[in-house]
Amino acid sequence: MFGPQRHNEIIQLITERGIIRISELSTRLRVSENTIRRDLRSLEKLDILQRVHGGAILKDFYKFKSKDLPFISREGKYVEEKDRIGRRAADLIRSEEIIFLDAGTTVAYVPKHIKHRSRLTVITNALNIAMEMNGQGKIVVILTGGIFRKEINCLIGFPAEDFIGGLEIDKAFIGASGVSVDKGVTNLVPLDTGVKKAAIKAAKEVILLVTHDKLNKTSLDYVAPITAVHKIITDKNAPPQKIRDFEAQGIEVILA
Repeated sequence: MFGPQRHNEIIQLITERGIIRISELSTRLRVSENTIRRDLRSLEKLDILQRVHGGAILKDFYKFKSKDLPFISREGKYVEEKDRIGRRAADLIRSEEIIFLDAGTTVAYVPKHIKHRSRLTVITNALNIAMEMNGQGKIVVILTGGIFRKEINCLIGFPAEDFIGGLEIDKAFIGASGVSVDKGVTNLVPLDTGVKKAAIKAAKEVILLVTHDKLNKTSLDYVAPITAVHKIITDKNAPPQKIRDFEAQGIEVILA
């Protein structure tokens, strides 16, 4: 692939995602990482992107408009169902475990139900979760670090992904915009996908927290195959046939 073709491909990818790794571009475009670095320098001179350690971000990254609803808007949907899901998720957490809570609005209902616990380590990229857990002396709370995205209220990017990748996590509680047997776990916010992937890879057990409207739904960005999920916690409005579809894949479905 010639230079101009690579540049067009890089521009398309970084426009879609807002952030991209050198290693991923090297593999995708089948050229060396040094070649990709030269391409990024050229595109930076054109004011298209900004190079960062390990990759690049869109020049207007901080103005980047995701196709997702703002966090505050999504947070107000299915409040009672999400609270029940959060309570049921808390029942699965044991003392001395290391757990990951991602930035999903359903996952955000877990902290209120574990505040009384002791000897627990909570890792998160969600600022709202970290703030809610603040002051709970018997729980260790660790923020991943990364680039702050106000509209989804979380930390993302290479620092967050690399930090999670170096951990041993007992249970990862992950939110999703869609989950289906054929398409697996999908996400509406591409900027947040890398953190979800890293947590799923680092965890011994992956527990998906989704309301019934996310079942058998496919969203914009691929996160993981359905085989990566061990349990799904959803609300009692989930259609029986959809539940059976997931159970047929060996996934435990818990109704809250």
